[in-house]
Amino acid sequence: MSVSKNLPVYKRIIQEGWRKAALKEFLSKYLERAGFHDVKLVETSLREIITIYVERPGIVIGKSGKLSKKLTDVLKERFGFENPYIRAEKVEEPFLSARIIAHFIASRIMRGEKHRRVAFMAI
Repeated sequence: MSVSKNLPVYKRIIQEGWRKAALKEFLSKYLERAGFHDVKLVETSLREIITIYVERPGIVIGKSGKLSKKLTDVLKERFGFENPYIRAEKVEEPFLSARIIAHFIASRIMRGEKHRRVAFMAI
């Protein structure tokens, strides 16, 4: 799924868009517990820098970086990255992210808390 350099510009832009959308969808499912917010992809000549914005970056990194190494291997395999470098950054204001708030509300309701109380806590 790597983006070919010899394609016309418009096809390369479309291919990069598809790749980023697929990456965002995959990471939102893979990092649901970490409070996934967004992903930023920067390609340099040496490596692809993937910045993942999450509520809890420790879950992305894991013990001794094991989960980030596993994620790196998965990204190489599924998305064709040659040398991905993963950076996990904390979201500055997590309660301004609709995705994080929706996950917060859903997890609290699934735990059995009352829906009105959860909604007022989220506001």
